[in-house]
Amino acid sequence: RSLRSGNPISTEKYNYVPPATLQAEIMKGRPDLLILDHVNLFPFIEPLASRLPIGLTFQDLQAHSYAMVAAGEKRPWWRAVYAREARLNAQLEKHASSIVRFCWFLSQADIDRAIELGLPGGTVLPLYFPLGETAPPPASQPLYDVALIGTWSWPPMQQSIRWFLDEVVPL
Repeated sequence: RSLRSGNPISTEKYNYVPPATLQAEIMKGRPDLLILDHVNLFPFIEPLASRLPIGLTFQDLQAHSYAMVAAGEKRPWWRAVYAREARLNAQLEKHASSIVRFCWFLSQADIDRAIELGLPGGTVLPLYFPLGETAPPPASQPLYDVALIGTWSWPPMQQSIRWFLDEVVPL
């Protein structure tokens, strides 16, 4: 499907409802705002951008991630697949961010990288929302917990985990 549509594979994996059906279902709810949690959903709802404000959460900069994987790939076939994915995601990220009303990123580093890549930037999405005032934990308990979620076999995640273990854990 990716070769036929010209979309990245990472977009086509979400293409299981006809876009017109998806758009009709969204508009049935008469929303005031639509927030996408992933840039790869954008091709399926792009026609709604003229009727509805759309915001976009960049979970990561996929073009950058796929380019990293392509650069490290030893097998020519997979290097070509990942390089294509990087190129198509770069086009999608640039196109979508030029149309949506606002962009959220998970870190300031991602915003800085997005700007380097020619994207308009945005704001950092807070990852912690306190639900109310609570008493501080007893002194014997740590003040913070850390959770890591991701596909650990994905090379950008492996690099992040290595950095975390080398730079943060010792602190």
